[in-house]
Amino acid sequence: MKTTLRWGLRWSFVWLLGTAGLGLLVVRFDIAGRREAFQAEARTAHRLLSQRAAQHDAILATLVLLDPASSGDHPWARLPALYPQVLQVWRRDADSDWTEPSWANAEALSRA
Repeated sequence: MKTTLRWGLRWSFVWLLGTAGLGLLVVRFDIAGRREAFQAEARTAHRLLSQRAAQHDAILATLVLLDPASSGDHPWARLPALYPQVLQVWRRDADSDWTEPSWANAEALSRA
């Protein structure tokens, strides 16, 4: 009888340890899944906020161009100072033609 009781207690203890171990694994996997989901959402939020900040920066830079120049220069002449990738600005009025024929061809090509 004592052996049967000991044997039952041992199996109960093993069952309890196994159940606790499996429960611990389930909790760990759940925490890891939630952490991964949070990090994915955080990366998405960071990307969207960065895009929005870049848009606001572009809007503010464009608003600077609308400010009347104190020195009398035209707003489009200040565009290369705001955007270094813009090397030069060529502009024509709506009722005038380009001074260079290649610019007229480039405009026609870009409109196509």
